Amino acid sequence: MQTIMTKPEKKAKRKNKKTKSVLKAKVVKVKAVKPSAKAKPKKVKITKKSVKAKNYLVVDYPKSGETIRTDYYTFRLGASPCQRVEVCLDCKKWQACRFSVGYWWFDWFNYNPGIYKLKARALLPGRKREISKVVQFKVNLT
Repeated sequence: MQTIMTKPEKKAKRKNKKTKSVLKAKVVKVKAVKPSAKAKPKKVKITKKSVKAKNYLVVDYPKSGETIRTDYYTFRLGASPCQRVEVCLDCKKWQACRFSVGYWWFDWFNYNPGIYKLKARALLPGRKREISKVVQFKVNLT
């Protein structure tokens, strides 16, 4: 005797077959790996040492060999904590910089085309001074 199924009954039967096949999936057991007897954790001795921070003063911009093509430029200098930073162009008068957002800045304008040498100095606590390396750059306004 043959039974006749309607479409919804056929769909329900197919769904049951799919769920049964999922339930029949094999379960695989994973064995835990034992650490070898030779591998032992190393002991590290931690000691407290007083680390003295080195003072620094760096001309970030302009870079050495850079060509400036605008009539207004701002120098950016990085320095360790200090009271004051000054810049000197072509070994002339020292001019004070301003501090903002973690850097020292010097706004430079009204200059002529040519080659310039920039040097900076920082006044550190205890009246000590740090002097930067000389940065040579070119100004070309044409």
